[in-house]
Amino acid sequence: VIGSPQFRRATVQRPGGDLIIEAPGRNLLGGYVTSARIDGENLAQSWFNMPRQASELRLDMSALPAPGWARQPEDRPPSLSTHGLEAFGCGPP
Repeated sequence: VIGSPQFRRATVQRPGGDLIIEAPGRNLLGGYVTSARIDGENLAQSWFNMPRQASELRLDMSALPAPGWARQPEDRPPSLSTHGLEAFGCGPP
């Protein structure tokens, strides 16, 4: 799941190759992810399956949320639950 990083660049060392995460626009005012790319491919959703090989995740940041990025229900991460929100005491927004 993609969230707002607290860094501009990080490297996660993995046996199959490093994952480099870059968020060059991250600063005190640029806390919203406005778009994301994994190995140069645009991500429409706010999650991705982690590649096993060396990869780069680039996050574009802004002081304001992007009105169109990852806003649709299908852009949200899948749930492993077989129950709806009501089973957890929640209702739709």
